Amino acid sequence: MKNLEYQIRKSICQQLQVDVEQTLKTTRVRRVSEARQMFMLWLRKNTTYTLTQIAHMVRTIPYDHTTVIYSCQAMQDLIDTNKHLRDVWESLEFVNAINFTSLKYKPC
Repeated sequence: MKNLEYQIRKSICQQLQVDVEQTLKTTRVRRVSEARQMFMLWLRKNTTYTLTQIAHMVRTIPYDHTTVIYSCQAMQDLIDTNKHLRDVWESLEFVNAINFTSLKYKPC
């Protein structure tokens, strides 16, 4: 796990004080689900991955695109209303300058 996706996931988890491994589990703990949702939103806005590919990367069970749609909408609402989450999101904006064509989908 040496690619950009891992670095973004790690950065989000550090700022939200969550273990990266926890985001790969199906737990519904608020901080963990917020980290997972922010990662999904970042992937959706900054890559060309399909919703199903994002679901596979985040390991949502079942691998369902509707989970990604809901998570992205919920996280966008939280970013709009929660200053801490907005600050975390804005700290990720520097990554937008990177060439995303190097990202390749690899099934989990």
